[in-house]
Amino acid sequence: MLLRYGSRLAGRLNRNWYAVYVQTPHEEPTIIDTQTQTMLSSTLTLAKELGAIVFTYKGEDIVGTILSFAREYRVGHIVLGKPTTLPLWKRLLGQRSVAERLLLESKGLTIVVLDTWREEAVLPARAVEETPRELESLAPVSEPALPRLRDLLSTDGVLIWEDPVNKEQALHELSAVAARRGDGLTFEAVFEPVLKRETEVSTFLGDGIALPHARIKGLTVPVVALGVARQGVEGVQTSHRGHLILLILSPVDDPNVQVQLLAQASQIARNHPLMRTIFDARDAEDILEAIRASSNQRYE
Repeated sequence: MLLRYGSRLAGRLNRNWYAVYVQTPHEEPTIIDTQTQTMLSSTLTLAKELGAIVFTYKGEDIVGTILSFAREYRVGHIVLGKPTTLPLWKRLLGQRSVAERLLLESKGLTIVVLDTWREEAVLPARAVEETPRELESLAPVSEPALPRLRDLLSTDGVLIWEDPVNKEQALHELSAVAARRGDGLTFEAVFEPVLKRETEVSTFLGDGIALPHARIKGLTVPVVALGVARQGVEGVQTSHRGHLILLILSPVDDPNVQVQLLAQASQIARNHPLMRTIFDARDAEDILEAIRASSNQRYE
């Protein structure tokens, strides 16, 4: 219900939307049971099918993580389920539910709490009218967003691994490529923030695509590097036979660029024929030609 409501709301507002899972220390894969893992995996898969960009964070403070995410990705609405009632003794100790804390601590956000035990929620007609004013300046995602991902890609920014590659090696090599392509960038300025983000949130998704990204100080124009691991990334399960890794670097002073490029990258992940073409491509030129052809069809 939450995902379908979020998808409809994003469609009504003409915005990108995200499904965010905060994995607490009590929810490590080695701790939760198989049934819960299966349910979680199915839920995140459904989110991707409905058009969400999915992120998995690790942390203890769920509310703090959600609000930090909302600030970075310019989120205007947060949709969550109605919490169970806290025992009286916890309330006497000052504890609050996630929903209550979000209502108290969020500023400039619309918080939607759905009763997931009832029938599927109906999107209110006033949803568009309640959009925070500061979001009105954002470009609708259906319009051609500049810069376009296809225009930032070139053959000197593409790596192809014929054998399985581990995550850190892939990020290391792509960071080196991106640093060479960026004006005045150093390898350390790219790799360190990219690796730091990866320790906080998994950007390697189960649908055959990874979206490592960072906002870099001093960068004036976005930089993109692309890697194709034909035999996949070690330790990362995927529904595809390989993994497509898009490293996206954007300027600190323009958060819209990162959001727009991530949205365009997620379109590639949902285009299964394009993903197959990429993994079958002979070289970097064929890969870029396939992406550009697909992008042209989208914007025509």
